[in-house]
Amino acid sequence: MKVGGKGTWRTFDGTNGLPGPALALLQDRNGYLWIGTWGQGLCRYDGEVFRPLTSEDGMVGDTVWGICEDGHGLLWIATEDGVSRYDGVDFVNFTVENGLVHNEANALLQDRQGRMWFATSGGVSCLEGVAGGLDLTEVRFTNYTSADGLLDDRTYALAEDGDGHLWIGTETGLNRYDGERFTHFTTDDGLVDNRVQKLVVDGTDLWIGTEGGVSR
Repeated sequence: MKVGGKGTWRTFDGTNGLPGPALALLQDRNGYLWIGTWGQGLCRYDGEVFRPLTSEDGMVGDTVWGICEDGHGLLWIATEDGVSRYDGVDFVNFTVENGLVHNEANALLQDRQGRMWFATSGGVSCLEGVAGGLDLTEVRFTNYTSADGLLDDRTYALAEDGDGHLWIGTETGLNRYDGERFTHFTTDDGLVDNRVQKLVVDGTDLWIGTEGGVSR
């Protein structure tokens, strides 16, 4: 319903079932809204009821920074304590013990080749072979840090462009990875600020959300 051309707002919070402050949002292929919260886990909203899922249900951590749905309809959840994969029934968890470069996962995406990428506070991890039935004994992460050419190990954002390049936002600038090498972009190249926290690809444009503003 429109009022004065600006519409109306409906608020969701603890009074109607949302368990905590919202940090991440995703609408899945079935229309459910998934909400990552601060300290209260993951929550599914079906249009009527909020259903919370926490570490008590098997998720690796309760502060959720990012949510991604892969090509098989599985949910991947980036938390402060590792990464969880959820098939609608059970969680499979990934931490440094499985090879993740750092447990604090800040963002994630699946690229066009089907690989999962995780931006963490200690570098970036790539996981291949992520179809259903993944055996934890066969998990193999490829990790990238500043020792491999990443501008900074503290990574916050990920995006894939139309050419298949991976863009990585870090504490001290932006990286583009072409599968072989990293190219760096900072304020010296015209970026408004070096602390890159969000990335969005819009057609041929890359939008870069930073602590000091937005660059394109």
